[in-house]
Amino acid sequence: MGLFSRLFGHGPPPSATVGAEMIVHAYKAVLSSRKSMILDVAELPYPKPRIKAALITAIKATKDAKIRVQLKAAFVALADWQEGVGPGPEAFETTLKRAQRVATRCPSFAELSAKVAAEGRALLDELKSLGL
Repeated sequence: MGLFSRLFGHGPPPSATVGAEMIVHAYKAVLSSRKSMILDVAELPYPKPRIKAALITAIKATKDAKIRVQLKAAFVALADWQEGVGPGPEAFETTLKRAQRVATRCPSFAELSAKVAAEGRALLDELKSLGL
């Protein structure tokens, strides 16, 4: 079953848990391979709401404290994916022309950072409101 077999057990899990495991695995792969702090939401393997639901299912399903902490961190990390960032990661390039193109394509880093921070706080509050 892979990395999360301890999380979901070794027996045949209910279909909702199987779906959650598949989504969590796909999201984990994206998290592991990311090369930028802030990425476009289109680069996620599933829509944010589906990933959130899968992570909540996974958090509730595991008794392993270490995995619960990792899943909660992954939940809050969803804030790092924002709309309008564009494809990435952007390779470092020093030309003014490229800088102008990137600047006109996506919101400023300060705006994106503020959105990420606000969404991260909201996601953390959501976990707390669920008692997780």
